[in-house]
Amino acid sequence: MYDMLFKGARLVDPKNRINKITDIAVKTGKIAKVSEEINTNCTSKVFNLSGKVVVPGIIDPHVHLSNWIGGSEGYKMMAKVGVITAVDFAGPIDDIINTINKEGSGLNIAGLNALRPGINLSGNNPSYEEIEKFIDNSLKKGSIGIKIMGGHYPLSPEATAKTIKIANKKRVYTAFHVGTTKTGSNLNGFKEAISLIEE
Repeated sequence: MYDMLFKGARLVDPKNRINKITDIAVKTGKIAKVSEEINTNCTSKVFNLSGKVVVPGIIDPHVHLSNWIGGSEGYKMMAKVGVITAVDFAGPIDDIINTINKEGSGLNIAGLNALRPGINLSGNNPSYEEIEKFIDNSLKKGSIGIKIMGGHYPLSPEATAKTIKIANKKRVYTAFHVGTTKTGSNLNGFKEAISLIEE
């Protein structure tokens, strides 16, 4: 006996090289059988998925889910398109954790904490110690890394280089929306980002 049976779905599963109309049986929360024809007598819950596509859970490496950007609408959009695992690219991490508890519905979310001068940093040229403390606190709160938001909340080139250096030393995930107080979020900012990473 299966817990449920999905009939007639187009299963697209690149890992197992499947792209065909099939039936899918589920038992205790896991795929138990995939076959072109599974007898409906094996379960009391049968769902007709003719004309529908079934894919393994999708991973989205860049979403916004905090109340600051995205919020509950972000979770709804993920669920609608089959995203079950994602990385929030701005935080704040405290807000992400609270939002997951209210909106997450079993979705897997990791988060980055964005450096925001004047909000969670003293200004756009914080000291090495202040940046290091921000990163350490972000990790303690549950963040997997940081985001430098140069295009929106630029740091000085010096502070940006320090942030990259500290993050690299601590081996934390780092995202960079290019730009500093010297350049914008443009081709010049991109060229500058390369030079700051190389320092």
